Amino acid sequence: MFSVLGTDGNLYGPVNPQTLEQWVREGRIVADTTIVDPQSGQRFRAGDMPMLSMFFQGMHQPQQAPIQNYYPGPQMPQQNPYMNANPMMGYGMASSKSKTVAVLLAFFLGPLGIHRFYIGRNGSGAVMLLLCLVGYGIGDCTGWLMIGIASVWAFSDTLSLWTGSLRDASGRPLS
Repeated sequence: MFSVLGTDGNLYGPVNPQTLEQWVREGRIVADTTIVDPQSGQRFRAGDMPMLSMFFQGMHQPQQAPIQNYYPGPQMPQQNPYMNANPMMGYGMASSKSKTVAVLLAFFLGPLGIHRFYIGRNGSGAVMLLLCLVGYGIGDCTGWLMIGIASVWAFSDTLSLWTGSLRDASGRPLS
């Protein structure tokens, strides 16, 4: 098992040699990337590792690998034990969207679905907005029922946003 020293100065891993090879093929690790043996603490260049050096032969390499999108293995849930990647899997980095803003939008403008548009869930936001607009246009009991459904949905979303169980469209938790 090995760890990788990212451009941000953090260690990522530990990962097995197959994952290191995959990261090299994906361009996440370059020849000058620092690899750390967690047991001994020894540091060395990825290009100096016999199992990785063949991947770097004849390749133009940048100075350092763009591996800052990976978090240390012990701190994140792992869906695949051989891959410690996370932002695209919904783990790790928080969304750029504010949890407080989303909760306030859901609480005050909830039935209109504005909070769903805010967190990038445009399809369900459009459904909520249509429920309210069509319900308001109809105006009778059916219309009020449609608005009521959107309101209950909005209340549920408010609680889900507050507890953190409703995430942005990429699956990242709101910040």
